[in-house]
Amino acid sequence: MTTIITYEYYLSDSNFTNKTEETQTNGFVSTKGGQFSVRNGKAFILTDINGNFDGCEPLANPMNISNGIAIIHRGGNCTFSVKITRAKQYGASAVIIYDPAHLGSELYNMLQNNSDILSVYVQRPIGSNLFNLARNNRTQLNITLQPINIDFDNYNSENIWLGSQSATIFIAISICILISLCISWLIFYYCQRHHARTAKDRLQNRLSNAAKKALTKIPLISVSENPQT
Repeated sequence: MTTIITYEYYLSDSNFTNKTEETQTNGFVSTKGGQFSVRNGKAFILTDINGNFDGCEPLANPMNISNGIAIIHRGGNCTFSVKITRAKQYGASAVIIYDPAHLGSELYNMLQNNSDILSVYVQRPIGSNLFNLARNNRTQLNITLQPINIDFDNYNSENIWLGSQSATIFIAISICILISLCISWLIFYYCQRHHARTAKDRLQNRLSNAAKKALTKIPLISVSENPQT
């Protein structure tokens, strides 16, 4: 199961009147967490006394947010269940977890999650974007999470297919370059052969002409068959 993530944010520069809204499908909904949608939840982050955002330690400034959506870093010395439970204590109706240190696009089912609120593991790009918006004090970010059923085997196959397409394009380009090099070498080879053949023909013509000129310069002696006595 994945989720449709719709988020909207307002900037203080516009007195929170100009809304920017985006939607995308991303994430893996925990099979052990709640799977009810959360609408227009206020996004917030968990910052502990050490300045970490992984939700493993108590917050530096405790809060109580109604219908909030916590954005949490993966990692730290605790399980997913601890992170999610702590977020719930501060008013979270849902959590979004991502790995800020991982560049890949893998999604994980948070099997260690024993909470009853919606828990979504998302890829780094969307997670980082939402985290930065929520962390910005000049931005008001609201998120709607709508879980949907999806066949992850097909989803992963599509990702593999996309990767295969990239590999196919790379191989095709490589083959085209190789063919171009071969054609260039053949053209060069035949040009060299043609040049050598032409040079040989010119040399033979010069030698033939020189021989003809030499023959014309040789004196001729007439020999009579009946010499006088």
